[in-house]
Amino acid sequence: MSDTYIIMIEQNENEQLEIKKLIEERNKKVKNYQKRLINVSKVRDYIKQKKCEVSDETIEAIDNKLREMIDKAIFRTKSNKRITVRPHDL
Repeated sequence: MSDTYIIMIEQNENEQLEIKKLIEERNKKVKNYQKRLINVSKVRDYIKQKKCEVSDETIEAIDNKLREMIDKAIFRTKSNKRITVRPHDL
């Protein structure tokens, strides 16, 4: 085999590795969006209507805060020996 052919194969393998990394990163982002309880685009739109910007970290913080609220409500519901979460549990 010629050196040019070997170099082309190595470049091809490097490109494939880079593509795999990009796909993995994208898949991680997709999985994170699927795990979220909030609708990110609606939250962003709401904040834009108020003439502000929002970072990805803020979206994560909002989602975490919502989970925390729901978990507390579930705990209160179970403490009261109920299975239905009600508004006053929040």
